[in-house]
Amino acid sequence: MIEKIARNPSAPSTHNIAAAMTSRSLNKPPHANRVNAVLEIAQLKRKLQKFQQLFDHAPIGRFAITPEGCITNLNLAAATMLGLKREQAVSRNFTDHLMEDDRATYGEFIESVLMTGEAKSCELRLCNGESSLVYVILMAHKFSDEAIIHLIATDQTQLHHVHGELEHSVEDLDLKIQKRTGMLRSLARELTLAEERERRRIADLLHDNLQQLLVAVLLNIGATKTKTKGRVIPADLDGIEQMTKECIGITRSLAAELSPSILHQCGLAAGFGWLRDWFRQKYGFDLEVSADESLVLDEDINITIFQCVREIAFNAVKHSSVKSARLVMSCDDASIVNISICDQGAGFNLDELNLQDSWKGGFGLFSVRERVEFLGGVMLIESTPGKGSCFTLRFSLEVLKCSRVADGGENLGSDQGVSDRAEKEIATPASSAPIARQDESGQPRYRVMLADDHTVLRQGLVRVFLDEPDFEVVGEAVNGQEAVELAGKLRPDIVVMDLQMPVMSGLEATRIIRRELPGVQVIGLSMDSNKESRRAMLRAGALDLLHKGDSAEDLITRVREHLAQKAMASSC
Repeated sequence: MIEKIARNPSAPSTHNIAAAMTSRSLNKPPHANRVNAVLEIAQLKRKLQKFQQLFDHAPIGRFAITPEGCITNLNLAAATMLGLKREQAVSRNFTDHLMEDDRATYGEFIESVLMTGEAKSCELRLCNGESSLVYVILMAHKFSDEAIIHLIATDQTQLHHVHGELEHSVEDLDLKIQKRTGMLRSLARELTLAEERERRRIADLLHDNLQQLLVAVLLNIGATKTKTKGRVIPADLDGIEQMTKECIGITRSLAAELSPSILHQCGLAAGFGWLRDWFRQKYGFDLEVSADESLVLDEDINITIFQCVREIAFNAVKHSSVKSARLVMSCDDASIVNISICDQGAGFNLDELNLQDSWKGGFGLFSVRERVEFLGGVMLIESTPGKGSCFTLRFSLEVLKCSRVADGGENLGSDQGVSDRAEKEIATPASSAPIARQDESGQPRYRVMLADDHTVLRQGLVRVFLDEPDFEVVGEAVNGQEAVELAGKLRPDIVVMDLQMPVMSGLEATRIIRRELPGVQVIGLSMDSNKESRRAMLRAGALDLLHKGDSAEDLITRVREHLAQKAMASSC
Protein backbone atom coordinates (compact mmCIF):
# COMPACT_ATOMS: atom_id res chain seq x y z
CA MET A 1 0.00 0.00 0.00
CA ILE A 2 2.89 2.30 0.88
CA GLU A 3 4.35 1.62 -2.52
CA LYS A 4 1.05 2.60 -4.10
CA ILE A 5 0.91 5.82 -2.16
CA ALA A 6 4.48 6.56 -3.10
CA ARG A 7 3.70 6.03 -6.79
CA ASN A 8 0.58 8.19 -6.59
CA PRO A 9 1.42 11.84 -5.89
CA SER A 10 -2.23 12.68 -5.36
CA ALA A 11 -2.60 10.13 -2.52
CA PRO A 12 -2.91 11.58 1.05
CA SER A 13 0.30 11.86 3.15
CA THR A 14 1.07 9.71 6.22
CA HIS A 15 0.40 12.70 8.50
CA ASN A 16 -3.02 13.16 6.94
CA ILE A 17 -3.89 9.48 7.43
CA ALA A 18 -2.94 9.62 11.19
CA ALA A 19 -4.98 12.78 11.65
CA ALA A 20 -7.95 11.14 9.96
CA MET A 21 -7.74 8.06 12.23
CA THR A 22 -7.57 10.23 15.37
CA SER A 23 -10.60 12.15 14.20
CA ARG A 24 -12.57 8.95 13.70
CA SER A 25 -11.68 7.68 17.24
CA LEU A 26 -12.83 10.92 18.80
CA ASN A 27 -15.98 10.61 16.89
CA LYS A 28 -16.67 7.12 18.38
CA PRO A 29 -19.87 6.75 20.31
CA PRO A 30 -19.70 7.16 24.17
CA HIS A 31 -20.40 3.46 24.82
CA ALA A 32 -17.19 2.53 22.94
CA ASN A 33 -15.05 4.77 25.22
CA ARG A 34 -16.60 3.20 28.31
CA VAL A 35 -15.73 -0.24 27.08
CA ASN A 36 -12.10 0.78 26.62
CA ALA A 37 -11.96 2.30 30.13
CA VAL A 38 -13.35 -0.88 31.68
CA LEU A 39 -10.77 -2.96 29.87
CA GLU A 40 -7.95 -0.71 31.03
CA ILE A 41 -9.18 -0.83 34.65
CA ALA A 42 -9.36 -4.63 34.57
CA GLN A 43 -5.85 -4.75 33.20
CA LEU A 44 -4.62 -2.43 35.97
CA LYS A 45 -6.30 -4.61 38.62
CA ARG A 46 -4.58 -7.68 37.30
CA LYS A 47 -1.26 -5.88 37.43
CA LEU A 48 -2.03 -4.68 40.95
CA GLN A 49 -2.81 -8.25 42.05
CA LYS A 50 0.48 -9.43 40.62
CA PHE A 51 2.32 -6.61 42.37
CA GLN A 52 0.53 -7.45 45.64
CA GLN A 53 1.57 -11.08 45.28
CA LEU A 54 5.16 -10.00 44.68
CA PHE A 55 4.91 -7.69 47.71
CA ASP A 56 3.44 -10.42 49.93
CA HIS A 57 5.92 -13.13 48.99
CA ALA A 58 9.06 -11.01 48.68
CA PRO A 59 11.99 -12.56 50.63
CA ILE A 60 12.67 -9.27 52.41
CA GLY A 61 10.37 -7.66 54.95
CA ARG A 62 8.34 -4.61 53.94
CA PHE A 63 6.66 -2.46 56.56
CA ALA A 64 4.47 0.59 56.15
CA ILE A 65 4.37 2.56 59.40
CA THR A 66 3.30 5.92 60.68
CA PRO A 67 5.87 8.33 62.12
CA GLU A 68 4.70 7.18 65.57
CA GLY A 69 5.57 3.57 64.66
CA CYS A 70 2.11 2.12 64.07
CA ILE A 71 2.21 -0.65 61.44
CA THR A 72 -0.36 -0.01 58.69
CA ASN A 73 0.75 -2.69 56.27
CA LEU A 74 3.39 -5.41 55.96
CA ASN A 75 4.19 -8.45 53.88
CA LEU A 76 4.47 -12.10 54.95
CA ALA A 77 8.26 -11.95 55.42
CA ALA A 78 7.86 -8.96 57.73
CA ALA A 79 5.15 -10.74 59.75
CA THR A 80 7.43 -13.78 60.09
CA MET A 81 10.17 -11.56 61.46
CA LEU A 82 7.76 -10.41 64.18
CA GLY A 83 6.54 -13.97 64.84
CA LEU A 84 2.94 -12.95 64.11
CA LYS A 85 0.28 -13.47 61.51
CA ARG A 86 -0.14 -10.64 59.10
CA GLU A 87 -3.47 -9.46 60.46
CA GLN A 88 -2.14 -9.64 64.03
CA ALA A 89 0.77 -7.37 63.24
CA VAL A 90 -1.32 -4.59 61.71
CA SER A 91 -1.93 -1.70 64.14
CA ARG A 92 0.86 -2.86 66.44
CA ASN A 93 3.75 -0.51 67.23
CA PHE A 94 6.95 -1.47 65.48
CA THR A 95 9.02 -0.16 68.40
CA ASP A 96 7.49 -2.73 70.77
CA HIS A 97 9.22 -5.50 68.83
CA LEU A 98 12.69 -3.96 69.10
CA MET A 99 15.26 -4.91 71.72
CA GLU A 100 15.41 -2.20 74.34
CA ASP A 101 19.10 -1.50 73.63
CA ASP A 102 18.28 -0.81 69.95
CA ARG A 103 15.41 1.63 70.46
CA ALA A 104 17.60 4.72 70.72
CA THR A 105 19.32 3.79 67.44
CA TYR A 106 15.91 3.24 65.81
CA GLY A 107 14.69 6.63 67.07
CA GLU A 108 17.65 8.41 65.45
CA PHE A 109 17.06 6.40 62.28
CA ILE A 110 13.37 7.48 62.00
CA GLU A 111 14.22 11.06 62.83
CA SER A 112 16.65 11.15 59.92
CA VAL A 113 14.00 9.64 57.60
CA LEU A 114 11.44 12.27 58.56
CA MET A 115 13.94 15.06 57.94
CA THR A 116 15.49 13.90 54.65
CA GLY A 117 13.15 11.21 53.34
CA GLU A 118 15.77 8.48 53.80
CA ALA A 119 18.54 7.35 56.15
CA LYS A 120 21.60 5.20 56.26
CA SER A 121 20.93 1.56 56.97
CA CYS A 122 21.26 0.30 60.52
CA GLU A 123 21.36 -3.14 62.16
CA LEU A 124 18.62 -3.90 64.70
CA ARG A 125 17.33 -6.89 66.64
CA LEU A 126 13.64 -7.87 66.56
CA CYS A 127 11.86 -10.13 69.04
CA ASN A 128 9.79 -12.64 67.09
CA GLY A 129 7.69 -13.81 70.03
CA GLU A 130 9.45 -17.18 70.28
CA SER A 131 12.15 -16.03 72.71
CA SER A 132 14.60 -15.69 69.86
CA LEU A 133 16.08 -12.72 68.07
CA VAL A 134 15.95 -11.76 64.42
CA TYR A 135 18.90 -9.66 63.23
CA VAL A 136 17.85 -7.28 60.43
CA ILE A 137 19.42 -4.60 58.29
CA LEU A 138 16.84 -1.77 58.14
CA MET A 139 16.47 0.76 55.34
CA ALA A 140 13.69 3.33 54.86
CA HIS A 141 12.11 5.75 52.41
CA LYS A 142 9.38 8.37 52.73
CA PHE A 143 7.63 10.00 49.82
CA SER A 144 7.09 13.70 50.18
CA ASP A 145 3.37 13.54 49.36
CA GLU A 146 2.45 11.02 52.06
CA ALA A 147 2.95 10.54 55.79
CA ILE A 148 3.68 6.81 55.66
CA ILE A 149 7.25 5.57 56.13
CA HIS A 150 8.27 2.51 54.12
CA LEU A 151 10.72 0.20 55.88
CA ILE A 152 12.76 -2.53 54.16
CA ALA A 153 14.13 -5.19 56.54
CA THR A 154 16.68 -7.79 55.36
CA ASP A 155 16.98 -10.83 57.62
CA GLN A 156 20.63 -11.27 58.67
CA THR A 157 20.03 -13.86 61.39
CA GLN A 158 21.57 -16.81 59.60
CA LEU A 159 24.51 -14.68 58.49
CA HIS A 160 24.92 -13.47 62.06
CA HIS A 161 24.94 -17.04 63.38
CA VAL A 162 27.41 -18.10 60.69
CA HIS A 163 29.58 -15.10 61.58
CA GLY A 164 29.38 -16.03 65.26
CA GLU A 165 30.30 -19.63 64.51
CA LEU A 166 33.13 -18.39 62.35
CA GLU A 167 34.40 -16.15 65.15
CA HIS A 168 34.12 -19.06 67.57
CA SER A 169 36.02 -21.27 65.14
CA VAL A 170 38.68 -18.59 64.75
CA GLU A 171 38.98 -18.31 68.53
CA ASP A 172 39.27 -22.09 68.82
CA LEU A 173 41.86 -22.07 66.06
CA ASP A 174 43.77 -19.27 67.78
CA LEU A 175 43.74 -21.23 71.03
CA LYS A 176 44.96 -24.33 69.24
CA ILE A 177 47.66 -22.32 67.49
CA GLN A 178 48.71 -20.75 70.79
CA LYS A 179 48.75 -24.16 72.42
CA ARG A 180 50.77 -25.67 69.59
CA THR A 181 53.07 -22.65 69.56
CA GLY A 182 53.58 -23.04 73.29
CA MET A 183 54.30 -26.73 72.80
CA LEU A 184 56.76 -25.97 70.00
CA ARG A 185 58.46 -23.32 72.12
CA SER A 186 58.62 -25.71 75.04
CA LEU A 187 60.05 -28.43 72.81
CA ALA A 188 62.53 -25.99 71.28
CA ARG A 189 63.64 -24.88 74.72
CA GLU A 190 63.92 -28.48 75.87
CA LEU A 191 65.97 -29.20 72.76
CA THR A 192 68.26 -26.28 73.57
CA LEU A 193 68.61 -27.41 77.15
CA ALA A 194 69.10 -31.01 76.06
CA GLU A 195 71.90 -29.85 73.77
CA GLU A 196 73.50 -27.92 76.61
CA ARG A 197 73.03 -30.84 79.03
CA GLU A 198 74.79 -33.09 76.54
CA ARG A 199 77.57 -30.57 76.15
CA ARG A 200 77.87 -30.37 79.91
CA ARG A 201 77.77 -34.16 80.24
CA ILE A 202 80.67 -34.48 77.81
CA ALA A 203 82.50 -31.66 79.58
CA ASP A 204 81.90 -33.38 82.94
CA LEU A 205 83.20 -36.65 81.52
CA LEU A 206 86.36 -34.85 80.47
CA HIS A 207 86.60 -33.04 83.80
CA ASP A 208 85.63 -35.85 86.15
CA ASN A 209 87.52 -38.65 84.47
CA LEU A 210 90.19 -37.92 81.89
CA GLN A 211 91.39 -34.60 83.30
CA GLN A 212 91.48 -35.85 86.89
CA LEU A 213 93.41 -38.94 85.89
CA LEU A 214 95.87 -36.80 83.97
CA VAL A 215 96.29 -34.48 86.95
CA ALA A 216 96.80 -37.48 89.24
CA VAL A 217 99.44 -38.76 86.83
CA LEU A 218 101.08 -35.35 86.88
CA LEU A 219 101.10 -35.19 90.69
CA ASN A 220 102.54 -38.67 90.98
CA ILE A 221 105.23 -37.83 88.44
CA GLY A 222 106.12 -34.78 90.52
CA ALA A 223 106.20 -36.81 93.72
CA THR A 224 108.38 -39.44 92.05
CA LYS A 225 110.78 -36.77 90.82
CA THR A 226 111.06 -35.36 94.32
CA LYS A 227 111.93 -38.76 95.77
CA THR A 228 114.48 -39.57 93.09
CA LYS A 229 116.45 -36.33 92.92
CA GLY A 230 119.99 -36.82 91.73
CA ARG A 231 119.14 -39.89 89.68
CA VAL A 232 118.54 -40.27 85.95
CA ILE A 233 114.81 -40.96 86.38
CA PRO A 234 113.67 -37.30 86.89
CA ALA A 235 115.17 -36.33 83.58
CA ASP A 236 113.26 -39.14 81.90
CA LEU A 237 110.07 -38.07 83.61
CA ASP A 238 110.35 -34.47 82.39
CA GLY A 239 109.17 -35.44 78.91
CA ILE A 240 106.25 -37.44 80.30
CA GLU A 241 105.33 -34.54 82.58
CA GLN A 242 105.35 -32.08 79.66
CA MET A 243 103.17 -34.33 77.50
CA THR A 244 100.74 -34.78 80.39
CA LYS A 245 100.47 -31.00 80.78
CA GLU A 246 99.72 -30.64 77.09
CA CYS A 247 96.98 -33.30 77.33
CA ILE A 248 95.47 -31.48 80.31
CA GLY A 249 95.53 -28.17 78.39
CA ILE A 250 93.77 -29.72 75.38
CA THR A 251 91.03 -31.38 77.43
CA ARG A 252 90.57 -28.24 79.52
CA SER A 253 90.10 -26.12 76.41
CA LEU A 254 87.66 -28.61 74.90
CA ALA A 255 85.60 -28.85 78.11
CA ALA A 256 85.47 -25.05 78.46
CA GLU A 257 84.25 -24.57 74.87
CA LEU A 258 81.59 -27.25 75.30
CA SER A 259 80.25 -25.82 78.57
CA PRO A 260 82.17 -23.13 80.51
CA SER A 261 82.21 -24.18 84.16
CA ILE A 262 82.42 -20.54 85.25
CA LEU A 263 78.89 -20.01 83.91
CA HIS A 264 77.49 -22.66 86.25
CA GLN A 265 79.66 -21.70 89.22
CA CYS A 266 79.64 -17.91 89.19
CA GLY A 267 76.75 -16.78 87.01
CA LEU A 268 76.13 -14.90 83.79
CA ALA A 269 78.32 -11.84 84.41
CA ALA A 270 81.35 -14.06 85.10
CA GLY A 271 80.44 -16.12 82.03
CA PHE A 272 80.60 -12.96 79.91
CA GLY A 273 84.07 -12.29 81.35
CA TRP A 274 85.16 -15.76 80.27
CA LEU A 275 83.66 -15.08 76.84
CA ARG A 276 85.76 -11.91 76.55
CA ASP A 277 88.97 -13.85 77.21
CA TRP A 278 87.94 -16.69 74.90
CA PHE A 279 87.24 -14.38 71.93
CA ARG A 280 90.54 -12.57 72.49
CA GLN A 281 92.53 -15.79 72.68
CA LYS A 282 90.78 -17.63 69.84
CA TYR A 283 90.05 -14.85 67.32
CA GLY A 284 92.09 -11.84 68.46
CA PHE A 285 88.76 -10.05 68.94
CA ASP A 286 88.46 -7.49 71.75
CA LEU A 287 85.06 -7.85 73.43
CA GLU A 288 84.75 -5.13 76.07
CA VAL A 289 82.44 -6.32 78.87
CA SER A 290 80.46 -4.31 81.41
CA ALA A 291 78.02 -6.55 83.31
CA ASP A 292 75.94 -6.03 86.45
CA GLU A 293 77.04 -8.85 88.78
CA SER A 294 74.10 -8.29 91.11
CA LEU A 295 71.74 -10.01 88.64
CA VAL A 296 71.25 -13.65 89.68
CA LEU A 297 69.41 -15.78 87.12
CA ASP A 298 68.24 -19.37 86.95
CA GLU A 299 70.92 -21.68 85.54
CA ASP A 300 68.85 -22.77 82.52
CA ILE A 301 68.18 -19.11 81.67
CA ASN A 302 71.90 -18.36 82.09
CA ILE A 303 72.68 -21.06 79.55
CA THR A 304 70.18 -19.79 76.94
CA ILE A 305 71.18 -16.12 77.25
CA PHE A 306 74.89 -17.02 77.19
CA GLN A 307 74.42 -18.99 73.98
CA CYS A 308 72.50 -16.10 72.39
CA VAL A 309 75.17 -13.55 73.31
CA ARG A 310 77.96 -15.85 72.10
CA GLU A 311 76.16 -16.28 68.74
CA ILE A 312 75.70 -12.51 68.32
CA ALA A 313 79.33 -11.83 69.26
CA PHE A 314 80.47 -14.54 66.84
CA ASN A 315 78.32 -12.84 64.18
CA ALA A 316 80.30 -9.64 64.85
CA VAL A 317 83.57 -11.52 64.47
CA LYS A 318 82.48 -12.91 61.09
CA HIS A 319 80.70 -9.95 59.52
CA SER A 320 81.56 -6.65 61.23
CA SER A 321 85.01 -6.28 59.59
CA VAL A 322 86.33 -4.81 62.86
CA LYS A 323 88.24 -6.33 65.76
CA SER A 324 86.22 -5.06 68.71
CA ALA A 325 82.72 -4.82 70.15
CA ARG A 326 81.11 -3.83 73.45
CA LEU A 327 78.89 -6.04 75.61
CA VAL A 328 76.79 -4.37 78.32
CA MET A 329 74.35 -6.02 80.75
CA SER A 330 72.33 -3.74 83.03
CA CYS A 331 68.94 -3.39 84.69
CA ASP A 332 67.03 -0.12 84.33
CA ASP A 333 64.57 1.57 86.70
CA ALA A 334 61.65 -0.24 85.06
CA SER A 335 63.11 -3.62 86.10
CA ILE A 336 64.06 -4.42 82.51
CA VAL A 337 67.28 -6.33 81.92
CA ASN A 338 69.06 -5.02 78.81
CA ILE A 339 71.92 -6.94 77.20
CA SER A 340 73.44 -5.13 74.23
CA ILE A 341 76.25 -6.13 71.86
CA CYS A 342 77.37 -3.21 69.67
CA ASP A 343 80.13 -2.73 67.13
CA GLN A 344 81.26 0.08 64.83
CA GLY A 345 81.76 -2.20 61.84
CA ALA A 346 80.28 -2.76 58.41
CA GLY A 347 76.63 -2.89 59.47
CA PHE A 348 73.92 -4.24 57.18
CA ASN A 349 70.52 -3.48 55.66
CA LEU A 350 67.74 -4.48 58.06
CA ASP A 351 65.34 -5.36 55.24
CA GLU A 352 67.85 -7.78 53.80
CA LEU A 353 68.43 -9.26 57.23
CA ASN A 354 64.69 -9.84 57.68
CA LEU A 355 64.57 -11.60 54.33
CA GLN A 356 67.46 -13.80 55.31
CA ASP A 357 65.78 -14.42 58.65
CA SER A 358 62.72 -15.74 56.81
CA TRP A 359 64.51 -17.92 54.28
CA LYS A 360 68.08 -18.57 55.33
CA GLY A 361 68.28 -18.02 59.06
CA GLY A 362 69.81 -14.54 58.78
CA PHE A 363 73.43 -15.15 59.89
CA GLY A 364 72.12 -17.50 62.61
CA LEU A 365 70.20 -14.64 64.24
CA PHE A 366 66.80 -16.23 63.59
CA SER A 367 67.63 -18.93 66.13
CA VAL A 368 68.73 -16.26 68.61
CA ARG A 369 65.47 -14.36 68.20
CA GLU A 370 63.44 -17.53 68.73
CA ARG A 371 65.35 -18.43 71.89
CA VAL A 372 64.93 -14.91 73.27
CA GLU A 373 61.18 -15.08 72.63
CA PHE A 374 61.04 -18.47 74.36
CA LEU A 375 62.22 -16.65 77.49
CA GLY A 376 59.53 -13.98 77.06
CA GLY A 377 61.95 -11.34 75.81
CA VAL A 378 62.52 -9.41 72.60
CA MET A 379 65.53 -8.81 70.39
CA LEU A 380 65.95 -5.31 68.97
CA ILE A 381 68.30 -4.72 66.05
CA GLU A 382 69.73 -1.39 64.94
CA SER A 383 72.10 -1.22 61.99
CA THR A 384 73.11 1.00 59.12
CA PRO A 385 75.48 -0.05 56.33
CA GLY A 386 78.91 1.34 57.11
CA LYS A 387 77.95 2.53 60.61
CA GLY A 388 77.94 -0.64 62.66
CA SER A 389 75.18 -2.56 64.38
CA CYS A 390 73.70 -3.02 67.83
CA PHE A 391 71.73 -6.01 69.10
CA THR A 392 69.75 -5.59 72.32
CA LEU A 393 68.10 -8.41 74.24
CA ARG A 394 65.39 -7.19 76.63
CA PHE A 395 63.78 -9.16 79.44
CA SER A 396 61.74 -8.25 82.49
CA LEU A 397 63.08 -9.33 85.88
CA GLU A 398 59.76 -11.06 86.52
CA VAL A 399 59.91 -13.12 83.32
CA LEU A 400 63.51 -14.16 84.01
CA LYS A 401 62.65 -15.00 87.64
CA CYS A 402 65.70 -12.92 88.38
CA SER A 403 66.84 -11.61 91.74
CA ARG A 404 69.44 -9.04 92.69
CA VAL A 405 71.95 -9.67 95.46
CA ALA A 406 72.16 -6.88 97.99
CA ASP A 407 75.92 -6.38 97.81
CA GLY A 408 76.39 -6.97 94.11
CA GLY A 409 76.03 -3.49 92.72
CA GLU A 410 79.41 -3.56 91.03
CA ASN A 411 79.75 -3.94 87.31
CA LEU A 412 82.19 -6.41 85.84
CA GLY A 413 84.42 -4.19 83.78
CA SER A 414 87.20 -5.08 81.39
CA ASP A 415 90.03 -7.33 82.50
CA GLN A 416 92.25 -4.50 83.70
CA GLY A 417 92.99 -4.86 87.39
CA VAL A 418 90.66 -7.79 87.91
CA SER A 419 92.92 -9.67 90.29
CA ASP A 420 94.12 -6.60 92.17
CA ARG A 421 90.64 -5.25 92.64
CA ALA A 422 89.31 -8.59 93.83
CA GLU A 423 92.07 -8.92 96.41
CA LYS A 424 91.23 -5.52 97.83
CA GLU A 425 87.61 -6.57 98.26
CA ILE A 426 88.55 -9.28 100.81
CA ALA A 427 88.04 -8.05 104.34
CA THR A 428 89.95 -10.56 106.47
CA PRO A 429 90.29 -10.15 110.26
CA ALA A 430 93.76 -9.41 111.58
CA SER A 431 93.81 -12.71 113.49
CA SER A 432 93.19 -14.74 110.36
CA ALA A 433 96.82 -15.70 109.71
CA PRO A 434 97.48 -19.41 110.21
CA ILE A 435 99.33 -20.35 113.39
CA ALA A 436 101.76 -23.02 112.20
CA ARG A 437 102.79 -25.77 114.61
CA GLN A 438 106.47 -26.53 114.92
CA ASP A 439 108.15 -29.89 114.67
CA GLU A 440 110.97 -31.13 116.98
CA SER A 441 113.54 -29.10 115.05
CA GLY A 442 111.54 -25.89 115.45
CA GLN A 443 110.48 -25.76 111.79
CA PRO A 444 106.86 -24.65 111.03
CA ARG A 445 104.43 -27.42 110.22
CA TYR A 446 101.10 -26.57 108.59
CA ARG A 447 98.01 -28.70 109.04
CA VAL A 448 96.34 -29.25 105.65
CA MET A 449 92.83 -30.42 104.82
CA LEU A 450 92.05 -31.55 101.26
CA ALA A 451 88.61 -31.17 99.63
CA ASP A 452 88.06 -32.81 96.24
CA ASP A 453 85.39 -35.18 94.97
CA HIS A 454 87.83 -37.20 92.81
CA THR A 455 89.47 -39.98 94.82
CA VAL A 456 92.45 -40.50 92.49
CA LEU A 457 93.32 -36.82 92.45
CA ARG A 458 92.84 -36.50 96.22
CA GLN A 459 95.21 -39.42 96.77
CA GLY A 460 97.74 -37.71 94.51
CA LEU A 461 97.48 -34.53 96.58
CA VAL A 462 97.90 -36.51 99.80
CA ARG A 463 101.10 -38.03 98.43
CA VAL A 464 102.44 -34.64 97.39
CA PHE A 465 101.86 -33.01 100.79
CA LEU A 466 103.03 -36.02 102.82
CA ASP A 467 106.39 -35.85 101.06
CA GLU A 468 106.91 -32.31 102.39
CA PRO A 469 108.22 -31.95 105.95
CA ASP A 470 106.37 -28.71 106.69
CA PHE A 471 102.89 -30.04 105.83
CA GLU A 472 100.63 -32.52 107.59
CA VAL A 473 97.41 -33.82 105.98
CA VAL A 474 94.77 -33.93 108.75
CA GLY A 475 91.58 -34.63 106.79
CA GLU A 476 89.87 -35.21 103.46
CA ALA A 477 86.42 -34.09 102.25
CA VAL A 478 84.54 -35.23 99.13
CA ASN A 479 82.15 -32.28 98.73
CA GLY A 480 81.69 -28.69 99.82
CA GLN A 481 79.26 -29.44 102.64
CA GLU A 482 81.61 -32.02 104.15
CA ALA A 483 84.50 -29.59 103.80
CA VAL A 484 82.64 -26.97 105.87
CA GLU A 485 81.76 -29.49 108.58
CA LEU A 486 85.22 -31.05 108.71
CA ALA A 487 86.96 -27.66 108.82
CA GLY A 488 84.84 -26.76 111.85
CA LYS A 489 85.95 -29.92 113.66
CA LEU A 490 89.63 -30.08 112.64
CA ARG A 491 90.45 -26.35 112.45
CA PRO A 492 93.26 -26.87 109.88
CA ASP A 493 95.67 -24.10 108.99
CA ILE A 494 94.75 -24.32 105.32
CA VAL A 495 92.14 -26.03 103.15
CA VAL A 496 93.05 -26.95 99.58
CA MET A 497 89.59 -26.67 97.97
CA ASP A 498 88.38 -27.93 94.59
CA LEU A 499 86.19 -25.31 92.98
CA GLN A 500 83.68 -27.65 91.36
CA MET A 501 82.18 -30.22 93.75
CA PRO A 502 78.76 -31.81 94.34
CA VAL A 503 76.28 -31.00 97.14
CA MET A 504 77.95 -27.62 97.71
CA SER A 505 80.44 -25.92 95.40
CA GLY A 506 83.95 -25.11 96.55
CA LEU A 507 83.13 -21.43 96.03
CA GLU A 508 80.24 -21.49 98.51
CA ALA A 509 82.19 -23.68 100.96
CA THR A 510 85.07 -21.19 100.86
CA ARG A 511 82.71 -18.29 101.56
CA ILE A 512 81.27 -20.06 104.61
CA ILE A 513 84.62 -21.21 106.02
CA ARG A 514 86.20 -17.75 105.70
CA ARG A 515 83.17 -16.17 107.35
CA GLU A 516 82.81 -18.64 110.23
CA LEU A 517 86.45 -19.71 110.66
CA PRO A 518 88.64 -16.67 109.93
CA GLY A 519 91.73 -18.52 111.17
CA VAL A 520 91.42 -21.13 108.42
CA GLN A 521 92.94 -20.17 105.08
CA VAL A 522 91.70 -21.54 101.74
CA ILE A 523 93.51 -22.08 98.46
CA GLY A 524 91.34 -23.12 95.53
CA LEU A 525 92.07 -25.70 92.85
CA SER A 526 90.37 -25.88 89.47
CA MET A 527 90.82 -27.39 86.04
CA ASP A 528 89.62 -24.08 84.59
CA SER A 529 91.47 -21.39 86.53
CA ASN A 530 90.41 -18.46 84.37
CA LYS A 531 90.38 -14.86 85.57
CA GLU A 532 86.70 -14.86 86.46
CA SER A 533 86.94 -18.06 88.51
CA ARG A 534 89.98 -16.72 90.32
CA ARG A 535 88.24 -13.43 90.97
CA ALA A 536 85.21 -15.23 92.41
CA MET A 537 87.38 -17.29 94.76
CA LEU A 538 89.31 -14.23 95.90
CA ARG A 539 86.07 -12.42 96.68
CA ALA A 540 84.92 -15.46 98.65
CA GLY A 541 88.05 -15.12 100.81
CA ALA A 542 90.53 -17.57 99.29
CA LEU A 543 94.22 -16.75 99.05
CA ASP A 544 94.38 -17.84 95.41
CA LEU A 545 92.99 -20.19 92.80
CA LEU A 546 95.61 -22.55 91.40
CA HIS A 547 95.43 -24.64 88.30
CA LYS A 548 95.30 -28.41 88.69
CA GLY A 549 97.54 -28.73 85.67
CA ASP A 550 100.49 -27.20 87.55
CA SER A 551 103.22 -29.55 88.60
CA ALA A 552 103.43 -30.87 92.18
CA GLU A 553 106.50 -28.73 92.78
CA ASP A 554 104.71 -25.58 91.57
CA LEU A 555 101.69 -26.38 93.75
CA ILE A 556 103.74 -26.76 96.93
CA THR A 557 105.77 -23.63 96.14
CA ARG A 558 102.67 -21.49 95.60
CA VAL A 559 101.04 -22.73 98.79
CA ARG A 560 104.17 -21.95 100.82
CA GLU A 561 104.43 -18.45 99.28
CA HIS A 562 100.82 -17.58 100.11
CA LEU A 563 101.10 -18.83 103.67
CA ALA A 564 104.32 -16.89 104.20
CA GLN A 565 102.84 -13.69 102.75
CA LYS A 566 99.77 -14.04 104.95
CA ALA A 567 101.86 -14.58 108.07
CA MET A 568 104.04 -11.57 107.22
CA ALA A 569 101.03 -9.34 106.58
CA SER A 570 99.50 -10.39 109.91
CA SER A 571 102.65 -9.60 111.86
CA CYS A 572 103.01 -6.09 110.44
